[in-house]
Amino acid sequence: KSYWLWPDNLIWYYSKAYKQLEKNNSLENIDTLLTINSPFPAHLAGRKFKKKYPHVRWLTFTIDPFARASDFSKQWLFRSLKARVDTAEEKGVFKTADLNFVSEEVYETDTEIFSEVIDKVIPIPYLLNKPEPTVGESMFAQGKINLVYAGRFYRSIRNPEYFLRIFCSMENPDITLHLFTFSDCDDLIDKYVSLSSGRIIRHAPVTTEQIPDILNQANILVSVGNSTTSFKPSKLFEYLATGKPILHINQSNQHDEVLEKYPLCIQVYPGNISETDTALEIQQFCKAHVHKQLPWESVNTLFPQHS
Repeated sequence: KSYWLWPDNLIWYYSKAYKQLEKNNSLENIDTLLTINSPFPAHLAGRKFKKKYPHVRWLTFTIDPFARASDFSKQWLFRSLKARVDTAEEKGVFKTADLNFVSEEVYETDTEIFSEVIDKVIPIPYLLNKPEPTVGESMFAQGKINLVYAGRFYRSIRNPEYFLRIFCSMENPDITLHLFTFSDCDDLIDKYVSLSSGRIIRHAPVTTEQIPDILNQANILVSVGNSTTSFKPSKLFEYLATGKPILHINQSNQHDEVLEKYPLCIQVYPGNISETDTALEIQQFCKAHVHKQLPWESVNTLFPQHS
């Protein structure tokens, strides 16, 4: 099947993933297959394999529904048609699989894509992983309040402009923002880096293995929420596991109920108060919580369902 509406990794990954499955099966018969929807063509390869070998038990795991991708896709040609195709393909995956695991957010907000087979869909929570202690000297300047954002930015669903504008307006030389990010809005980020008088530092790419040390060395962790409720950043649970203070920027005034339970957190809502007052509130939070950290045992007690 040609997925010509998807001019990205879906075209090549789908084909190569299926060929690899066939190769593995020829070497040692596959009894059970688990596919994860990042990227989505892993599910498509799994579905094709399941249809050819019906006796194989096929399980899927979905965090970010592919049918939602059209909400923030750059594609403009045949957009509505692509959305219909995406939805139909994802529904086909849920129907064909023997069992489907989804995140709690997907289970609560996207039942339309699996409503016909709800009996074989199971929600599972994100997990907190105990962080290892930081090794070596800190990469951040001592005597400063070092804020860290680690993750991706998306111009459409996780746009950093509001927070970067607020941060630049603070003009506090003792507060530094460190960005470890990939994005589709580099021009926007570069603009505020240049306006920050050196207080916003964009770091070179790092490996996922380096991120735990970076988070543990930070004073305050910055989280930017998504504009759609079904895409909760899993990075948030990495933040919680550190016990560090969290500054969370909500999008579209969406309240994060998980963070509500966390005592070392401030949630900012764009538009609720003036940007001047927001900047002052953030500065006060940073100064009051710069040296605070919850022990792992306390975090685990706060979120037993994620332990």
